[in-house]
Amino acid sequence: MKKVLIFFFTLLTFLIVCGTGMYFGYTRYAPEKDRAEIAEAAVQTREIPKERTKGSTKLIYRYYEKDGGIIEEIGQKIPEYMVDKTEDEIEEKFGEWEIEKFSEGTVVLKKEIEGGDIYDVPQYSMGEYQGNVALFYENGALLEKTNKPVNSLPEEEKEKVLAGEKVKNKEGIISFMENYES
Repeated sequence: MKKVLIFFFTLLTFLIVCGTGMYFGYTRYAPEKDRAEIAEAAVQTREIPKERTKGSTKLIYRYYEKDGGIIEEIGQKIPEYMVDKTEDEIEEKFGEWEIEKFSEGTVVLKKEIEGGDIYDVPQYSMGEYQGNVALFYENGALLEKTNKPVNSLPEEEKEKVLAGEKVKNKEGIISFMENYES
């Protein structure tokens, strides 16, 4: 009986050692192709989430002359329509602007212009946004929404707003804001 037990434990130990050796041998020395597939699968499952803007993101517009000097830099809190957007979404909306910096804390948009005054270039237009008078960039992106309902305007002013009349210079923007803020 003693010999049978010794034989049984020896056989069991042999099988455990062989099984362990085969397991570690296969996992450690698996064919290169198998390891490459495993590594590729691991990379594909780890997608890095893209950074998005927040309500607290600072938006900076930088205007440069063609020769390279900064003409003006305008900073503001990011508008609502740009909150929770990725760099790709901002780039799509502001195609004529170059994104100089993009993070959830700051977005810097850069634009080169000819001449010395950014307000000499017609880049804004009036319009309607959610029933109120608003000012838009040339690309149609909202710059500023007022609290003045379009329907409350005299007919002549209403037509100007709905026709998208251009606002050309700094004085025009100031005048727009004074006239349409209630």
